[in-house]
Amino acid sequence: MTSGNGRVAAALLSAALGVALAARGDERGPDVPPSSPASGADDATSDVVERIDDGNPTTSESPKPQVFAATAPANEERFSLRGFLLAQGIAGLGKAGDPLPNGAPSPLTVPYDGLHERTQLFLELKFARKGAFEAVVSGLAGYDWYDREVQGSSGPFDNLHAGQSRGTWDPQLREAYAGVYWSRLDLRLGQQRLAWGRADSRSPNDVLNAYDLRDPLLLEQELTHLPTPLARVDLDLGAVTLQLVGSPVFVPDRFDVYGSNWALVQPGSPALFRGLLGVAARAVDPAEEEALQPLLSATTRPKGNLTEPTGGARLAIAFPGVDFDAYYHYGFDGLPNLQFDPRAAAALSQVNLAEATPGSLLSALGQLGGLPFTSTYVRRHHLGFDLQTTVGPFALRLDAGHDSAKVFFNKDLTGFVSKAFEGVLSVEYQTGDIGKTIIVELTGLHLSDPPPTGGLLFHKQDLLGLAGVARWTFADRLELELRGEGSARPQSFLVRPQIALKFERFWIKAGAVLVAGAAGSLGDYYQRNDSLYVTLKQSL
Repeated sequence: MTSGNGRVAAALLSAALGVALAARGDERGPDVPPSSPASGADDATSDVVERIDDGNPTTSESPKPQVFAATAPANEERFSLRGFLLAQGIAGLGKAGDPLPNGAPSPLTVPYDGLHERTQLFLELKFARKGAFEAVVSGLAGYDWYDREVQGSSGPFDNLHAGQSRGTWDPQLREAYAGVYWSRLDLRLGQQRLAWGRADSRSPNDVLNAYDLRDPLLLEQELTHLPTPLARVDLDLGAVTLQLVGSPVFVPDRFDVYGSNWALVQPGSPALFRGLLGVAARAVDPAEEEALQPLLSATTRPKGNLTEPTGGARLAIAFPGVDFDAYYHYGFDGLPNLQFDPRAAAALSQVNLAEATPGSLLSALGQLGGLPFTSTYVRRHHLGFDLQTTVGPFALRLDAGHDSAKVFFNKDLTGFVSKAFEGVLSVEYQTGDIGKTIIVELTGLHLSDPPPTGGLLFHKQDLLGLAGVARWTFADRLELELRGEGSARPQSFLVRPQIALKFERFWIKAGAVLVAGAAGSLGDYYQRNDSLYVTLKQSL
């Protein structure tokens, strides 16, 4: 690629900046569809920070402050190292779109990866001293290999390896913090994962950490959240606990705009976006697409010079038989708000996007005197609460939250900002065995402002959904699991059945991802992402 083409690609790709993902990932990680945060801990007094699944599923309980260093007896220093090595193969059951009539690739046809291989090494080192100090650092080394199907192929294995293959290297610093603990006061400083809320598949109060939305169904459980720089103080007053948190910088959600199977731009996206990014992609080697994704998320982000901090508080009260938490947070919504310049849309409407070149698009946009759009993050106040109680073998939970400004997407992919209220009612059947769990959650979302005439993508003004997981283990080795979520307005479902063989430190998992829905729904928009997968995981 010449330097001139590089500048053209940069200009055109910049013209798509701010296109944001409309589906949210979820706290429970590999197993839950987009729009699904959650929190989980092992008991009502346990704290939730970054904890990577070691092969044993966790139950969802209230995250309560706790002195981690208490795991090391007083007057003892202890190092611990743990992690996992994972290899996963994914075969897509969809297919790439059709080329132009003359057989040339069409920029209006959105790329599709028929095969995806994921390799990850996670390591976490902890040091605890005398029950009063701890230091934690964890990191992830990941490599992903993709095989892109050629346009016009008839299925996932047609022309195997005849398409464009690419590899991406993804090193991540996960948690890196130090904690000091006194009898009633805990202080933690550094990059942390801190979950608010109690729901398994979706907690409207889990607002402190960004989401990794690049593969919302098959990422490992805790890797769907990105640890955030935080200062955290927990004050234990007996039945009442006060938690204060603050962050000097804003960390946005991580997602793909174009080129991957779960990217925002899909075959159902407006031709304007498909053509614009499709033409720009011609000037970029597929191996460079991953490096460009962060540039496509927004034109303007909150300043990283400590002048736009975020912060909040959590108050936890333990009543007899009932745990209650209240939350407040002042920060930013995780999705950017895109507004497209009408002049740019008019200019591009005069271009035949199916046969356009980078030069012709640049010429059409050259009279604007600037970028054809703006894409920014909106400030918002978040207020919420949750509560939990038990009735016999059942745990009952309620999470509710209100945001003063929340970003949604119109069907033309421009942003729509509204006040929003969201609630989740959960019922969990507890057997006492974490390998035998049934959780059902009823979710509701209401937008204060009516959607525009063209309608919203994935949402209506009122949304009613159902999510859940059923997991049952036989003979301590064979595990069957069904996880998914769906909505009634609009009708949509994403389901992930899985079978696993588990040994002391080694797992073999196999399953399928099934996606479907009515027009404009999440399931319909990503309908070609039906897939089969196999995962091998070795705990270290």
